[in-house]
Amino acid sequence: MTIVILGDIVGSCSYVKNHPELYFAGIYCVQKEYRNYNVGIQIFNPAKENAKDKNIAANSVLSMAKKYQQSGDFPVIDKDLTTVKNYFPDLIHSEMLFNKELPANIEIEPFQECLLPSIVQYDASVVGHTRELILRLSCHEEDSRTFAAFRNGVCIGFGSVKRSCLGAGRVGPLYAEDPVVAEALLKKLIESYPNRNGLAISTPSSNIPNNAILQKLGNTRTETCLRICRKQMKIRSWHYLDQ
Repeated sequence: MTIVILGDIVGSCSYVKNHPELYFAGIYCVQKEYRNYNVGIQIFNPAKENAKDKNIAANSVLSMAKKYQQSGDFPVIDKDLTTVKNYFPDLIHSEMLFNKELPANIEIEPFQECLLPSIVQYDASVVGHTRELILRLSCHEEDSRTFAAFRNGVCIGFGSVKRSCLGAGRVGPLYAEDPVVAEALLKKLIESYPNRNGLAISTPSSNIPNNAILQKLGNTRTETCLRICRKQMKIRSWHYLDQ
């Protein structure tokens, strides 16, 4: 949903259907000069109509979380799902990350269509529902790279890097069964995406192994976001790195 004035987009809001009971809201923004004129409400309300009475989740910057909660649209603030945004403006040397040989039974493969069913199955074990369409679109996104990790032929992690609107390499999603595999996947993603304007990674703040990995890169935190929801969400599994 967007609002256009004199040919310019002044605001937008999007709802993605993750599964029949859950929508995720994002890309919610209004140009500064049009704020405080109810432009946001004019975008937000029509956009959420498709969700009806289903659960809606979103990530909110700290300064706006209470406002969303008080509006009644997102009464639940889940502090266990606090997200930290990290941005590394300088060139990152991949040798700062995992530099040992992985066990012989673990392989990291670049994305191929034949790997998608395994990725979808692993992702479902993490988030608790199947996201085949979203993952298919993500893995085929233009100017992106995706790798998957396998142990004895079974998927145990995957990750993607894409170009952000500011030209940075944005890592996400990135899930793995253990921190060693997560770090090896991150290294692969960085090496596969050299022409970037910095590196951006958003991660759960409570994931201690994830924080240890990012500290090797400098751990440059830029912003913290809270998970806001209509209804309380259950975490199926905590895996490393990304949301």
